[in-house]
Formats: sequence, structure tokens, C-alpha cells
Amino acid sequence: MLFAIGQKVKIKKNLSIHKTYYDITKTNYNIATHEMLKFSGRIVTITHYSFGQYHIKEDKGMFFWIDEMFDLEFNNKMTFKDFIEINQNQKT
Repeated sequence: MLFAIGQKVKIKKNLSIHKTYYDITKTNYNIATHEMLKFSGRIVTITHYSFGQYHIKEDKGMFFWIDEMFDLEFNNKMTFKDFIEINQNQKT
């Protein structure tokens, strides 16, 4: 889990319909839908985490969101690639 329950996160501005997005482990994935696009670029609140995916307060838990759908540079001040490299280095 990359983000904590209650954490404010920003959804990517360039969220794309029908694109496959993955979690940080690359084991879980989800596809953005047309209805999810209205949240693009918005700051939202994580309310629940289950099976590698998040629910947010602003959509009343309707959609499943996944790590790559969030603006990691805004949220963590690092890129997705940087986070993977850090995790790989910690395992060795």
C-alpha cells in the first residue's frame, strides 16, 4: 500500500480511458473508465484499501483506484520509477 487511509492524493490530470494502470508491485491492475475522468487532476481522500486498490471519499467508493492513477510526483515528490528503485535496493 503506497497511500494511507485518510491521505489526500491527487489524481493524474492525464488519466486515459481504457488504459491499464498498475499498483506499485505490478501484480494488480485496473482500467480507467469514462466516469472516472471527471476526477482527473483533483485532490481526493483515500477511504479504503483492498486487493491493491483504493476507494476515495469523493466518488463515495464507487470506483477502484490504483497507484499509477495518482500523481506520484505531486503526492510523494518522487516518480514511480524512483519508488521501484528504492524498493529494489532495500531488498538487496
